[in-house]
Amino acid sequence: MLPHPGGAALVIIQGLINSARLNGASPADLATARTSLRTLMAVVNSASRREVNETETFTFTGSWLATEAAPAKNAGVWRQTFRSGDCVDVTFPPGDAYLVFAGTNNTSTSRVAVTDLSSAGAAIDAFPLGDHCVSSTAWTPCAYRAPLTARGHRLRFTHATGTGPLAVGALVPQLFAPSTVLMMKEPYLPDYAASAMFPHGSDEALDAFNALIDDLAIEFPNVIVADPNQPGYWNKLLHTQPDQVHPNEAGNAALARTALDALNRRARSAVCNSVGRPESSSPLEAAYFVCACACANSESPPTVPI
Repeated sequence: MLPHPGGAALVIIQGLINSARLNGASPADLATARTSLRTLMAVVNSASRREVNETETFTFTGSWLATEAAPAKNAGVWRQTFRSGDCVDVTFPPGDAYLVFAGTNNTSTSRVAVTDLSSAGAAIDAFPLGDHCVSSTAWTPCAYRAPLTARGHRLRFTHATGTGPLAVGALVPQLFAPSTVLMMKEPYLPDYAASAMFPHGSDEALDAFNALIDDLAIEFPNVIVADPNQPGYWNKLLHTQPDQVHPNEAGNAALARTALDALNRRARSAVCNSVGRPESSSPLEAAYFVCACACANSESPPTVPI
């Protein structure tokens, strides 16, 4: 039981399960999910947002297109270039921070070279612009994390090769102590072939997507992973509605218990590992709950309230 039930939480719905059921564990679908999840967490954990039109942070050199508002991409503005040799210099804060850019489905060899202007222009990294998302999607948000040794430095991002677009969004410095984020893994379903719209799922495909959440928790330690497929929680033969996708009342209860137990385990661990922290603190206070369960399916709304 929670010490103080009813703590505040922001619910974010995302549907890894639909990707797994649409194409199975395809490399492109996994890449889309991986990059999108990382960017989601970078934004959720952000302390502030520095837009590309803030000249104290960004300096563009070359044939960059004019700054444009792109509501479909993010809440701010973007600048992009297609020409190799164009670059943008970004001043990173002393703490952790991510640069948001648009990864595309382009399979070309377009790459970005990263150099550290604060260390005599030393080459420190490189990353591709393509192969970040499925072919049916033009782009997906990506987040480049400044290396630990380059924090507080001015880094140059150069469109090094290829003709794919380098589209830069914003710099998102991270909170020193971000709020708890609970991520629910996808529960297994009894019959994946029952859906004409999403017929290619499997327990193995869900395992591949669920592993991305485990990876995310390593990069973002404030993420708590809730696994309904562990023994004693979700039962795919008993916990779905007749559509064999959405949870029934017992399934909703199993998912809720999975979430609460995961939060309480983290809370108990924090109490044991801290000095002077009151045991009555609620793990749900100022928490984010990222729901990755079957109720996010877009085929039809669930008939049981969740």
